Amino acid sequence: MNYMLTSILRLFALFSLATASVQAAINITIIEDGLDVLVSGSGTANLTALTLFTTTSYGAGMSPEFGVISIGPTSPVDVDVYSGISGITAFGSGSEGADPASSGSGDAIGYQAFNSFLALPSGYSSGDPLNSSTTYTGASFASLGITPGTYTATWGSGGTADSITLSIVPEPSNYAGLFGFVALGFVACRRKRKV
Repeated sequence: MNYMLTSILRLFALFSLATASVQAAINITIIEDGLDVLVSGSGTANLTALTLFTTTSYGAGMSPEFGVISIGPTSPVDVDVYSGISGITAFGSGSEGADPASSGSGDAIGYQAFNSFLALPSGYSSGDPLNSSTTYTGASFASLGITPGTYTATWGSGGTADSITLSIVPEPSNYAGLFGFVALGFVACRRKRKV
């Protein structure tokens, strides 16, 4: 894979997360990087419109067909589970436990569509920053059964409105031709202006 292309896509993903997190939202980005699938998440959450359902423990994993994703540490950690969120129902056809996360770090962030739950680190306070990452080594979108696209779940309204967005970005190599074509277009336009 082209190192420069991968770097550009990572910068784009980080910029997207940085600008979106200003809006008090949680943003999760999933990309294929060679033979791995990388998941990163950041942002903040407003808990005002949510109800604390329970406190439990779990580690990173996903079940796309049921709209379940949790990122951060792979070992179980304590999380507070909130109800009152809706939107994402599924983000692919992969079933639970097909490919467990290989590694992860940072804050535990989770979403469960079938229960309409949002999970955050135990003791989380509205507005605290969240950052986490998870890696699926030797995996691909196909092996995990995830479908590229943007998926959003929301809660609250007005001043308590908030969201979690899942952006699944296709393999960077799929865009190599497109970026090359765009670059050629810029070169052609630049040369035309000079004439």
